[in-house]
Amino acid sequence: MTDINEFCHLHLHSTFSILDGENMLDNITKRVKELGMKQVALTDHGTMMGSLNFYKACKKENLKPILGVEAYMTNDEDGMIKEERTKDNFHLVLVAENEVGYKNLLDLVSRAQLTNFYHKPRISKKNLLVPGAIEGVIATSACLGNEVNRVGKWNAETSEYDDKPAMYKAAEFYQSVFGDKYYLEIQDNDDSAGQQKIYNEIVIQMGKDLGIKNVITSDAHYTDVKSSELHALLMAMQLKKTLEEYQSAGEMKYGPWFFIRSPQQMLDAAIKYNCESAFWNACEIGNKCALSIELGKYKTPEFDITSELDYKEFLASCEGDIDE
Repeated sequence: MTDINEFCHLHLHSTFSILDGENMLDNITKRVKELGMKQVALTDHGTMMGSLNFYKACKKENLKPILGVEAYMTNDEDGMIKEERTKDNFHLVLVAENEVGYKNLLDLVSRAQLTNFYHKPRISKKNLLVPGAIEGVIATSACLGNEVNRVGKWNAETSEYDDKPAMYKAAEFYQSVFGDKYYLEIQDNDDSAGQQKIYNEIVIQMGKDLGIKNVITSDAHYTDVKSSELHALLMAMQLKKTLEEYQSAGEMKYGPWFFIRSPQQMLDAAIKYNCESAFWNACEIGNKCALSIELGKYKTPEFDITSELDYKEFLASCEGDIDE
């Protein structure tokens, strides 16, 4: 059996998840090292801006860095005009298994910023289907902001989902895209409505029905329990409220659970849901990832200029005829 300390936090946010993550990069690596873990991922919202600094921070602490993103997925195609866009932004965690996967993720998140930004930088689901686009990439279904959960139409009055078949259909799409590199994520983050618990039960059964492995995460937005207060302040700022207004309005998206937990705490959480395999699958994913980035060397981009106009033709196309 795998060493318990090979557990990997695969869903983790830093301050690069602007006004939504409290974790400083150095604090992440120090906390992970203190808890005896050997590897950790960074999956900020819609961006990979912290990747290189995180990579260096991990190497400093002799930890394996796993680079990724909690992406915003959409059915909208790239380049659509504003009037035709929807507000789709289904969450999906993507991590790089190797250098090829890392480059593919950089391409996907860059395209999201440049061609499909609408409220959030979104990745068109069609881009996942481009040959080679997700080679070297592992996916987990993310938090309750994911498509599997959203299409199920949670009914707060009945504490049930109104459309479970749609949940299965959404999972089957990502399974068809990623194959056995797609995992259904469960979390032990309680909410007052009990939705997370019921969702966990559904996707654990779904995993058995569809042959998709489960994985447990903490969705860590802050370093430890005491840091939850600072995180609440960040959320208040995001929503343009005072801390008192934010806390009293019943809008607390996060409780005191979204921190970097120890391996034993994560194993206990998985056992709580009778899904111990979800813990060991997190170890398995971490162990599969082996990204090495060469640092300290300039890497200039490659440009294919064979099909480009020469300078005279270019100027002529811009300004009309020019003198020799």
